[in-house]
Amino acid sequence: MLLQGVNYASSASGISNSTGSIFVAQKLLRRAIYGIAIGSNDIMFRETSPKPMSDKAFLDLLISRLKLGLRTLYNLNARKFIVGNAGPGGCIPWEKDLHFLPGGTCARVVNKMARMYNNKLKRLLVELNKDLKGANFVYADIYQILTDLTENYVSYGFENGISACCSTAGPRGGLILCNPLAKVCPDRSKYVFWDPDYQPLLSGMDPRIHTLICPDKL
Repeated sequence: MLLQGVNYASSASGISNSTGSIFVAQKLLRRAIYGIAIGSNDIMFRETSPKPMSDKAFLDLLISRLKLGLRTLYNLNARKFIVGNAGPGGCIPWEKDLHFLPGGTCARVVNKMARMYNNKLKRLLVELNKDLKGANFVYADIYQILTDLTENYVSYGFENGISACCSTAGPRGGLILCNPLAKVCPDRSKYVFWDPDYQPLLSGMDPRIHTLICPDKL
């Protein structure tokens, strides 16, 4: 998060990687904190796409590709990472309408796979912290934060933790993404979800968001 802005020209640059490596930009890259939240969409779209492999093999593939990406960032001089796990995708309006789920029920198969992925992710970050000198990978439990939010939304000041504020089709507005023809709720601050996908509104979540952006471990 940039509070005072960045003047990229102040550190100079070059077309060749070897040229750029001698400038101050490398120090900025090393000191920066990299936030990564990825994996939820892969898990949610898994159920509507062909399944040429088992769930375990699929999750192992995701983790191996993520590992490669994180190592690439490390080799580019990144050192501080906040890595968010997969959220409870089975609880978003899209999944609720797709599976014709009643009330506050969530799609269990999606959340189960998210938890499986998260266990593998946690082990991966432990491994990377051990193997990559000077690296600091912090595991952010987005799954627990959003589960708490959707189950106890009233205590966070919301009135609706099930439906999308921007709604076009479906009992909970979950079948079509937000668009110019959609109906928007009168007060968006009262809804946990803005649209059918993973777009929870941030009002009422300040303490939880702060714990992710400014963890004590970095």
